[in-house]
Amino acid sequence: MNKLKLLVFLLLLQPSLMAQRSCQEVLAVAESFLIDGNTENVGKILNQTRGKCGDDVNWFYIQYGYQTEVGHIDSAGVFMKQAVKLFPKNDSIYFLLAQSHLLTYDSVEALKGISIIEQAIKMRERPSYQLCRIQLKHIAGNYAEALAEIEKMPGVNKNYDALVEWGTLLTDNGKEKEALKKFNEAIKLDKFSASAYLQKAELLFNFFNKQDDAMGVLDTVEMIDTSLADPSLIRAAFFESRDDFDNAISEYDQAIQTDSSVHQVYIFRGNCLKEIKEYDLAEEDYQRYKKLHQDETEINYLLAELYIAKEDYVAAAMLMSQMETKGESAYQLFMTRGIALNNNGQYDDALKDFNKAERFPERDVDLYYNRGLCYFNKADYRKAKYDFEKAKNMNPQEMEFHYMHCRAAFHSESYDEACSSCKTAQFHGYKPIDKMYLKNCK
Repeated sequence: MNKLKLLVFLLLLQPSLMAQRSCQEVLAVAESFLIDGNTENVGKILNQTRGKCGDDVNWFYIQYGYQTEVGHIDSAGVFMKQAVKLFPKNDSIYFLLAQSHLLTYDSVEALKGISIIEQAIKMRERPSYQLCRIQLKHIAGNYAEALAEIEKMPGVNKNYDALVEWGTLLTDNGKEKEALKKFNEAIKLDKFSASAYLQKAELLFNFFNKQDDAMGVLDTVEMIDTSLADPSLIRAAFFESRDDFDNAISEYDQAIQTDSSVHQVYIFRGNCLKEIKEYDLAEEDYQRYKKLHQDETEINYLLAELYIAKEDYVAAAMLMSQMETKGESAYQLFMTRGIALNNNGQYDDALKDFNKAERFPERDVDLYYNRGLCYFNKADYRKAKYDFEKAKNMNPQEMEFHYMHCRAAFHSESYDEACSSCKTAQFHGYKPIDKMYLKNCK
């Protein structure tokens, strides 16, 4: 233990000095022990100060752990679990621990959170606890169950947060008109809170196709709170959905200027830059995000796909190999590296990766199409035909699969199959079709 901390701790525990210290001063020392993981001394300090500070002791400690969730959800969860051990009969701590699971927006974590909030509800029934349970069920994917519960929630029509959640659940249950009513009811309750406006704007954009009305709602949000990046993000998503990447990028620029802590914007903007073939700028954004979140794997896949788009197949394959060396073993890894190796002419190595990918339950039509391309490039037309046939059977609406099956069948001298697939592609307007593949057709 740090000698200075120990000295302060011993002094604080002296009854004569305790009376002279404010609760906040005492708890500042508790925080330092908490950071060190020394929960035993944290407990002693809190027990010593409880008579003077009462529930403020618990709340100060709880808030310390809870506030760290903004940037460090995992570590905050650790603090809250320590709090539960120190105060096993404090329902508020169970509530905040459940909320730490809520803030991850992960279905698995949400299920864990449900069991925790149930413990709080057993101790004391509060509307905030019930709403937390409903939100956790929502994130866990239990939309219908969550909707049924919120409809019966006491006082829901006078609870702003509950109305916003109700509207969101109605949206996810395909009841957009009813959802809009709930957001409007929430706005009547509180015209200076942003969440109902933001949800309303998304509905106006995506369901009611009222672009001007949605823009007006977002303007209102920006007047209420100039520090929010959400209006820019919603506008950007709208433009991006319409392939208006230039305006989307401008909105993402604004979002970053407004709140640079929303790191996900770098991925969003990078995706748009990739779409307009500004590959170097896209890579800069991906690398910015990777530097901030070095433990995340998904950013590496985005980078590899970008390298493939840039035709830097060696860089893409090397990045996937680095991930594999670090213990990553996933369908996406083998598929991405297989595509890069195939495009680089390393067909045998690519086939090894595609065959590894086939062992994963996530295998889909992309595997058979890309492995078919690899066999076709190797002039192994019989195996290519088999994979393209599987691809076209899995997704008969994609005429590219029919045409590639036609080509592979033709070169493997299965002319009847070639004619059937080419005629299907031709009938559905697929262009161009080499007349060579139709010359043996009746």
